[in-house]
Amino acid sequence: MKYLLTIGLLLPACFAFSQVTYRDANSNTMPLKKYDSTYNLSALVDYIHTNTNNTEDKMVFTDPASLIGQQITFLQLNRGKEPIYPADTLMSEFFTKATSVKTPAAKEEVKGFLKQSFKGIRVLDNSSQRESSDPGNKIIGPTNLYKPISVVNRMEETVRYYTNYSSLENKSFTITNAKLTQNERASYYDFELKDAANEVIFWKFYVNKQRDYGIVINGYLAKLRTTYLNTDLHMYQSDTNHTKLYFNRLDNEKYTYAIDKKWHCTDVTFLMNKDFKYAALYVILKDEAGLEIAANPNKDYWSGDLAIANLYTDESYLAQKEKDKQLAAAKLAAQKSSEIRTANDVRKFKAEMIKEYGPVNGALIAAGQVKIGMTKDMCESAWGRPLDYMEGKAVGNQAVEIWVYKEGRSLHFVNNKLVQFLQ
Repeated sequence: MKYLLTIGLLLPACFAFSQVTYRDANSNTMPLKKYDSTYNLSALVDYIHTNTNNTEDKMVFTDPASLIGQQITFLQLNRGKEPIYPADTLMSEFFTKATSVKTPAAKEEVKGFLKQSFKGIRVLDNSSQRESSDPGNKIIGPTNLYKPISVVNRMEETVRYYTNYSSLENKSFTITNAKLTQNERASYYDFELKDAANEVIFWKFYVNKQRDYGIVINGYLAKLRTTYLNTDLHMYQSDTNHTKLYFNRLDNEKYTYAIDKKWHCTDVTFLMNKDFKYAALYVILKDEAGLEIAANPNKDYWSGDLAIANLYTDESYLAQKEKDKQLAAAKLAAQKSSEIRTANDVRKFKAEMIKEYGPVNGALIAAGQVKIGMTKDMCESAWGRPLDYMEGKAVGNQAVEIWVYKEGRSLHFVNNKLVQFLQ
């Protein structure tokens, strides 16, 4: 009975170990990372190199659960950007559970347009992708887009529902739920957002369209201000930091990255620049002469910007200088050690040559010199192996062997004796 009980206990364990399991080694994704307020919404995905040639990237996604509770703010559209296209203000990724059935202004516009059109007009509902050629009811039909407006496209002869960005601009929402879908074609997050009035919005955020939105995570903004505001930052050229020129968004001028130059952070704010669709987040720095520059704190900073990652706090600046000092000292010590080893090797080689070929020939060979009458072995010890061997013009009945070296040098032998050399 005792043995039967033991066997009964072992059987489930043996069964578990015998199960066939699979693991996908072809995926280009890595374990999820927890959000820590050190990056913005546009950097929810990192790409890391997985081989020494930096040719293979794997994606590291932010864990959606760690984003719950974070507050985000939709930034102001840059009115100074030229041109501002209609598409810059029209969104089709924001939804509510409620439906809207009143768009009378658009309906009247469509009626007026139909009087001038011989083809009629198609009405497209972005929320369901349904289409109708009868705008009479469909134009005021249901849609679950957030605060929808109807837009008539006279060229396409269509009407579509959109959310106007003005309905989101400068508003803050709390992420109350988040889900990640990893897809080979386009990965995305499904966010549930709640505003101050407890209105719920659903947003499908595609990570490959991260620059299409002007959004800041409020915790990230607070972290930047805590880290940099009223602190000194230094420029320092180390082996891991290679920046020669940068573009200053405040005056649209290019400046040289000045080694050991010190700056003071006076503000962390959003800039309105003609190149940006939305207000853009920058760290404002000022030097002793009063010059102000803007450094980009985002991981996906714009080309030409001075990245905040290329600046050092007082502590990191001194630590990096000390590290580079130690590296330079170690390099110098290694060089001196190599020189000592080389000198010892030279002395040892000279002693060996003198022992084998005598004091005169041995000293010449150790110095890399040859003379008429030396043997092939002696010449090889002095000059090393040749690049090529050639047969020269015979002298009397004796064959001439020619050794060819770099830079036109050559040795000419007859009967194993050096009879001529060019150097």
